[in-house]
Amino acid sequence: MDASAFKEMFLPAHRRMYVAAMRLTGNAADAEDLVQETFLRLWTKRGELKNIGNAEAFAVTTMKNMFVDRTRKSKPQTCDIADAAKHLASTDSAEAGLVRSEEGLTVMRLIDDLPENQRKVMVMRDIDDMGYDEICTQTGMPSSTVRSLISRARKYIRNRFEEIAEYERR
Repeated sequence: MDASAFKEMFLPAHRRMYVAAMRLTGNAADAEDLVQETFLRLWTKRGELKNIGNAEAFAVTTMKNMFVDRTRKSKPQTCDIADAAKHLASTDSAEAGLVRSEEGLTVMRLIDDLPENQRKVMVMRDIDDMGYDEICTQTGMPSSTVRSLISRARKYIRNRFEEIAEYERR
């Protein structure tokens, strides 16, 4: 694959990659680094990437896997749920606090497991910090639907997170 084919295939994914990197890293500098590292990895493996169906999804998945690998290599942080909640409440950015801990990675994975409509509105509300009216405008959903979806998503994540934490304590 030559440079022009590579650009045509992967550059349209840049914005989505950057948004996902911001969610993972919590700050712009680390997000930019992660996106650049991903493009470098894709470039070095470009000979193997000719038959990819969805280049954008492939690029974002590659980036998430790189982030997880890098996080696993660093020393894991351990704390109980109460300590994590206190830490998150005291940080300026709840997202930045989440992704800096193993609990954060678990929550991000649980968010990714949500049904599309729940994930979308939860990310808009809890990560992108959008108001309910703005979410309703962007999604075209009534306020009651948005609130219900967010409530169900939060309940699912809270319950699953507690199950995982309980399992890990055994």
